[in-house]
Amino acid sequence: MNKRNQNQKGFTLVEMLVSVFIISFSLISIFNINSKYNQQTLQEKESFVATLIAQEGIEIVKNLRDTNSLSNACWLKGVTEDANPGDPCEVTIVLGAPQAHIPTCVNDGCEVDYANRGGTGTADAGLTDWGSAFVDSETDPADGHFLYLKNGFYGYDTSNATWTPYRRRIIVSYPSAGDTDSINRLDIRVIVYWKGKRVEVRQQIYNWRGDPV
Repeated sequence: MNKRNQNQKGFTLVEMLVSVFIISFSLISIFNINSKYNQQTLQEKESFVATLIAQEGIEIVKNLRDTNSLSNACWLKGVTEDANPGDPCEVTIVLGAPQAHIPTCVNDGCEVDYANRGGTGTADAGLTDWGSAFVDSETDPADGHFLYLKNGFYGYDTSNATWTPYRRRIIVSYPSAGDTDSINRLDIRVIVYWKGKRVEVRQQIYNWRGDPV
């Protein structure tokens, strides 16, 4: 009788140990799945934010164009020209070739935020040089300035703002030769880098007023 009770107790103990093992294994699996889900969700969020920041870069350049056109200025002012170039629209443009009157935005890229601050945070600086040569395959290039989050906006004003891992490069160029409309069109390419990743947005913008350059 005593032996039977001992056997029954031993069997119950084994069952408990197996149950504890199964429950522990299940909890660890759930924890790992949850961690991977949170990590994937964070990556998707960061990618979404980077895409919005890239699209904003397009809108900033378009806003410069629209401001020029509405004020009867050359539509290229501040985009492919200095802020006060005299009359940049009279400069001869050779389609498909590097232009001497286009700043480094064409080769290396530039930086500007929604408040027209350059990468250094200087107010009303407009498009400022990125600072290093552009390599198309790069995901973590040298130089460039990080964007800061302030009052819901990403910009280069660092005062009372939160650092973010995003850097935005804006490249402006003329389309290749062979199109009669190319003279009134610009190719805008915006690349946002963060944590060894990158996202890119491209768009062509036009001289919608149609005045000759």
